Amino acid sequence: MRLREADIPVIKTMEAFDWTHPSSIPKQIILNAMTLDFIEKKENFILVGPAGVGKSHIAEALAFAACQREIKTRWVTAAELVNILSASKADHSTEKVLKKFAGYKLLVIDELGFLPLDKEGSDLFFQLISRRYEQGSIVLTTNKPFRDWGQIFNDNTVASAILDRLVHHCLLARIGGTSYRLRGQKENLDKPD
Repeated sequence: MRLREADIPVIKTMEAFDWTHPSSIPKQIILNAMTLDFIEKKENFILVGPAGVGKSHIAEALAFAACQREIKTRWVTAAELVNILSASKADHSTEKVLKKFAGYKLLVIDELGFLPLDKEGSDLFFQLISRRYEQGSIVLTTNKPFRDWGQIFNDNTVASAILDRLVHHCLLARIGGTSYRLRGQKENLDKPD
């Protein structure tokens, strides 16, 4: 039941993670996060790094582990989350939707930064982060360093307010390297036509 509610796209575990692929990865921080102690402390866990270094794999593994421990969990991409919140404005159910997303003990938000948010999306995202602040844990993956979050939210003030709440009680893992998905394609991509 927890897995169905969590809506994890692919079940992943850390046993299947290739620790040798990223050029830099804080392995101990990630292994500590897998104990899920941060959830009991209502802390957040942010994974920062370029596409293809394993951020989503780790987030999916954390969500799966939480479900196995009967922790009420929801996995969602940032774009999907903002679309759900924006749609709730049309039928006047924003309060209900915010309450629902605030009610998960663990909310996993994947792919923040791949698409910029408009003003309404940024404001709704801020409202959700504010509701969850010190009330529940967030695992968030992003390809953008914090200094560039003003570009994601199209507003430096909103970006700063979101960051302030997310990092106040937070574990942070910066992962470096090139895309795992492209590792075998590099030679083909570099060849002239």
